[in-house]
Amino acid sequence: MGPVSPVPAMIVIRIRRIISFFEEHNATTPDRAIAPEETRRLGQRWMQRLINAGVLMEARPGRFYLNYENLAEFNAARRKRIGIVFAILFLVILVYAILQHNG
Repeated sequence: MGPVSPVPAMIVIRIRRIISFFEEHNATTPDRAIAPEETRRLGQRWMQRLINAGVLMEARPGRFYLNYENLAEFNAARRKRIGIVFAILFLVILVYAILQHNG
């Protein structure tokens, strides 16, 4: 098997940094929302994905806060996708092992 890509780990780290940033700035309610200028260094691509997922909510134009309920749903969906990937990987390895044993 080839080397494992570091990309998934980097994605998780980037998402955790963004979430931590909002927590550290207490931006967890609409009245404590943060302006985008304060979050620009975290990476617009992942910010936008978290906004699209409802993890970061726009309280008023250009100001966002962390929504814990949607974060829990986002994490549950991500864990489910990871579980499916591992189940498929397990099945592929199982089929391969059976074919090698019978071949």
